[in-house]
Amino acid sequence: MFSKVQVLATLLIATVATAARIPTTIPTTSLPKYSLRASDLGFSRARVTVTDSAPGIALTEPTLILCSAANCSAGCFRVAIAAAPVWTCQVPSSPPSFLSVVIDNPDATVIPWGVLVGDCNVSLVQIPQSNVCYNINPAGIHVARIDGTTTP
Repeated sequence: MFSKVQVLATLLIATVATAARIPTTIPTTSLPKYSLRASDLGFSRARVTVTDSAPGIALTEPTLILCSAANCSAGCFRVAIAAAPVWTCQVPSSPPSFLSVVIDNPDATVIPWGVLVGDCNVSLVQIPQSNVCYNINPAGIHVARIDGTTTP
């Protein structure tokens, strides 16, 4: 039988292999637009329980925490995002969809890149600041790292 780490590594590799560039225009349809709202509970590393993490994550650099429950309260998974390709949609291996998200930035330094969340086929919204838990509506399924020097 495969270990949990082997399965997660396989899922992460499959995720990267299926990544796609963010379209230069996202179709405007009657589908819902994504929105973020800061959690009333705030963000505390002591309160947020990360169920699992992708292999090889250093907790000294900013990471993305995706949670299957609102308010970063349960079903959270830590994802390395700092080295992810820019302007590329990523399908997180876990959770399959997320209701809350936070950029965990341990030393609170300025991050020279941003993160978009939502659905690359519908709409994306940028996480405005790190170390704040945001509820996303509707549930997100994609993440993408962006920077100020390139465009899709």
